[in-house]
Amino acid sequence: MFLVVVDSYSKWPEVFEMSNITSGRTIEAFKHIFARYGFPVHLVTDNGRSFTSSEFQDFIKMAQIKHTFSAPYHPATNGAAERFVETFKSAITKIKEGGNSLAYAINLFLSDYRSTPQRTTGVSPARLMLGRELRNRFSLLRPPPLTEDIYNKVQSREQGNRETKFEVGQKVMVKDYRRDSKPWVQGLIIAESIPNVTYIVDVEGMRWKRHVNQMVTCSDLLDLG
Repeated sequence: MFLVVVDSYSKWPEVFEMSNITSGRTIEAFKHIFARYGFPVHLVTDNGRSFTSSEFQDFIKMAQIKHTFSAPYHPATNGAAERFVETFKSAITKIKEGGNSLAYAINLFLSDYRSTPQRTTGVSPARLMLGRELRNRFSLLRPPPLTEDIYNKVQSREQGNRETKFEVGQKVMVKDYRRDSKPWVQGLIIAESIPNVTYIVDVEGMRWKRHVNQMVTCSDLLDLG
């Protein structure tokens, strides 16, 4: 069983797999939604006992939410949710037929649905709900946005456009800023802090963080004299 909630403005969906549909479990699911997005002004539900119970009604009143029930035996009253339910059922069934788990099917469907422009709004639910598009599997098929391209250029410039690449487990010479020490000391790279930018280097049992501009290979230092 699933609890399906659709924001009528953005068409953003939330889906909860429900082991039971008691009022208490239903309230828990709504608390998760309200914690992320805040209280809605108006909630439309069917006439299930989970929603008509005094416990759920007290919960709704506490949040000062207007609660309307769809007409009995006429689910189309809550059109947005009902249309989504049909789409959800069809898509989940097809994804599971490919040998995928239910959890995988739900997450894949929600990611795609939230990123797809809607016919009624002309834009994706993510754009209206979050003010931005989601970065998902389809994003990998498109060229990187301008901001990402600029970021990569800045990172390259900060690295001094060096060709040298370092790897975990590699012995390197790093800048030694201790007083009365030689300018360079040998160490062993034990972790990557920021990929291709900063590394954690073990130097005489101490963990030093060094930028690539503060590191050279042992052979490079010999070449420098």
